[in-house]
Amino acid sequence: MGREATVVDKQDGIFWRIRYVFAKRSSAGDRHTGRGGVRWRLLELLNIYRILLASATIIIAVTPQISAALHIAAPLPVAVAGIAYLLLGLLAIPTLAHEWPNLWLQSQLEPIIDLLAAVVIVQATGADLGILAALLVPPVGVSAAAARTRKQAVFFASLAALAVLAAAVGTQLGKTLPIAIYTQAGLFGLGIIAISLVANTLARRLLESEGLAFRQRQTLRQLNAVNNHIISQLDTGILVTDKTGQIQRSNPAADLLLDAAGRISATRLAATSKGRETHTITLHNGAERMLHILPLEPHIGDERLIFVEDAEAVSEQAQALKLAALGRLTAGIAHQVRNPLSAIAHANQLVAETRGLDERTSRLVGIIARQSARLDGVVENILSLSRPGAAKPRVLNLSNWLDGFLADYAERRPEYSRRLAVRRHSIDMDTRFDLGHLDHIIGNLIDNAFIHGDSPVGVELVVDGRDGQARVDVLDRGIGVQQPARLFEPFVTTHAAGTGLGLYIARELARANGASLEAWNRRGGGTCFRLTFARNRTWLK
Repeated sequence: MGREATVVDKQDGIFWRIRYVFAKRSSAGDRHTGRGGVRWRLLELLNIYRILLASATIIIAVTPQISAALHIAAPLPVAVAGIAYLLLGLLAIPTLAHEWPNLWLQSQLEPIIDLLAAVVIVQATGADLGILAALLVPPVGVSAAAARTRKQAVFFASLAALAVLAAAVGTQLGKTLPIAIYTQAGLFGLGIIAISLVANTLARRLLESEGLAFRQRQTLRQLNAVNNHIISQLDTGILVTDKTGQIQRSNPAADLLLDAAGRISATRLAATSKGRETHTITLHNGAERMLHILPLEPHIGDERLIFVEDAEAVSEQAQALKLAALGRLTAGIAHQVRNPLSAIAHANQLVAETRGLDERTSRLVGIIARQSARLDGVVENILSLSRPGAAKPRVLNLSNWLDGFLADYAERRPEYSRRLAVRRHSIDMDTRFDLGHLDHIIGNLIDNAFIHGDSPVGVELVVDGRDGQARVDVLDRGIGVQQPARLFEPFVTTHAAGTGLGLYIARELARANGASLEAWNRRGGGTCFRLTFARNRTWLK
């Protein structure tokens, strides 16, 4: 990847890690619902409020001017209450950080402590009921938001309302105050209960929204991971560029298909593209690559998406499709040719059996018979290509197979068998191949070597099993051929009487058994055809 893509990937990685930390933090406190993050944050905010209130209480108690202004008769109890409250807030910091004990216990216990602390502070400072009610609103709201049910929220709010009423009763003791103070306490209590209900409802909706967002975030992360995995495994190269053509991202296939020159060409073409375009570029080594440039949708961004393909591979795929279509066409023609061809051959045979044929007619009948047989062979080869038999490989001993093959070949081709030299190298080993396919391939190679190889001194068959790699070489001593690799293409032949299908069929049969068939000209003259079997560790799996 380029430097720009690496920087973007690092930024994305940091972004995802930050989101993962927050998601983990949000879900760690409530493992049953996965939505305890909001509750823990509310408790943290409540603890901040607790520390601030305790600090303010201590400052009021230790500052004579403020104590006098607020008419605090005994600052020492106020300071003690503030210090105790501050210590509780400081002790709550590690428990909240480690989320221990569980969320339910902390959400119920800590607000009760805040309630008692607020009552003590108000009574010690002599503040009125309005101050007490105001101090109780944060713990009531947090407790209601953290509560799982409305009953729990109303329970704590009722405790707070009773605390306000108790404070009103305590204020009334020993003093002559208007009865309206109870009405005021009741209204404060009702307000606290109303606040708890509203806080609980809002918290439940917030938790539902957070849970939905968390699930969607997890789904998006999974989809992103799947997409990244798929893109990294594609054989097609993929580049993402910005509107200036600079490469932002690329997959491993693109890095393999493009060199420095190719990336520069892709950058230039992406910067000047106006829509969907296809270009062919040439790399330093002369290889050609096809670039398919597509602009992304406007709502996605101004980036360009570039698909990189090997032009040679694309051409081979197109050629394969053409050959497949040609095969189907020729197979259809062969079916139509076979019936009239059989009629011609049969009629010619009847003519040949007629008595008293002159020499010229007999020669013509022979020509028709030979050419009909040749044409029937072409039809048979074409039909075998259109419906190839599935390979049924089995384990066979290479030495035993060679003995059986040579005996069978001597019966079928005695004129060739006498001039066939055989060499063996460590062939007492097992391999895996379809026996019928193997006999067909080697027999065809030997026949070609005698017929087309122009090898009057004979053909050599070399069977080698060294290094655990079985292979069979058929060597002739002719003059060689031009472009040996083209011999395996359909309808390519070096002999006027050949059909050009024998070697093509042989290679397809070899591939069906996991083997390979190659050809090259030998030094000193002649051609070598080599059948290489699949290694044992491949077919033993």
